[in-house]
Amino acid sequence: MKLSEIQKDALKEVCTMGFGHAATALSQLIDRKVLIDVPRVEILPLEKVPEVLGGAEKLIVAVYDRVLGDIKGGILFMMPFMSAKALVAAMEYRFKEGDLLNEKSCELLKRVGSVVSSAFLSALVRFIGISAVPVGVSISFDMAGGIIETAVAEMSIVSDYAILIDSSLKDEDKEIEAYLLFVPEPASLEAILERIGVE
Repeated sequence: MKLSEIQKDALKEVCTMGFGHAATALSQLIDRKVLIDVPRVEILPLEKVPEVLGGAEKLIVAVYDRVLGDIKGGILFMMPFMSAKALVAAMEYRFKEGDLLNEKSCELLKRVGSVVSSAFLSALVRFIGISAVPVGVSISFDMAGGIIETAVAEMSIVSDYAILIDSSLKDEDKEIEAYLLFVPEPASLEAILERIGVE
């Protein structure tokens, strides 16, 4: 499924609004100014997502929620492992050399993921006028291929396509690679495209 320029513009407008709210909330969370850039929005087959993330074996941290309401599906906020470590460090929790994600860092990342996902969904709800609520936040650390399979299975989603937002988080010192993946059920994806005036 390829997006027309009208579709891309409409979805990017939603993402820009949502991520603007997310940037404000994250700035308050870490007490530093955060900017979020949204360079790319596309709809792609779910099985192609690991390729975009750098390959099925790339280490990824994902915070994910089930989405309920008028539109249903799942939403994942994802970062390469090193970006996740950099983000936690920006929140003034330091890793020792060789540390993997521990309980405290996972909780911090879950808060960040929830902020970004909720802001995106709130913008989508306002833009298209239907309800969507994230529930049951979870976090996973695995290879990209495994992350997608696990999250989709745990959220009991049946879907062929996903909306991928390629973004970056910027503060005074660094730029952090991040992705938001919205996996709506087929009927919900059709409803979203219809609501933004695209058949």
